Amino acid sequence: MPRPKKNAEKKETVEKPKSFRLVSVIKTPQTIGIRDEVKAGNITRSNYRWVRLKPGYEYDFLSDSAMKDILSHTTKVPYRADFEEALKEDQIPYEKIYCPSCGGKVQTLAFKTVEVVEDEK
Repeated sequence: MPRPKKNAEKKETVEKPKSFRLVSVIKTPQTIGIRDEVKAGNITRSNYRWVRLKPGYEYDFLSDSAMKDILSHTTKVPYRADFEEALKEDQIPYEKIYCPSCGGKVQTLAFKTVEVVEDEK
């Protein structure tokens, strides 16, 4: 007796294309180095390149490995009280870093460079 076939219901899931942009406090174009994985037969190679992002533009998601590099990119800027206030106003998570070699006299602000854009529908 043959084995009965499983009739799995096929659910069509249409994913909305995701996009990303620079955070609102960045006013100048940014260059981010990324690594793409390219398959050539049985070999997986790394392809290194740079992506130039401009403020105010939205970009479609790239490959998974490239997006991993883009979303994990962190920008560090010298501490300024007005810049910290702008990060708080836009509710951008940041970290205040104190220089360990000079006893904390030099401070920097570190935050994620890009944010994922959610469709607001």
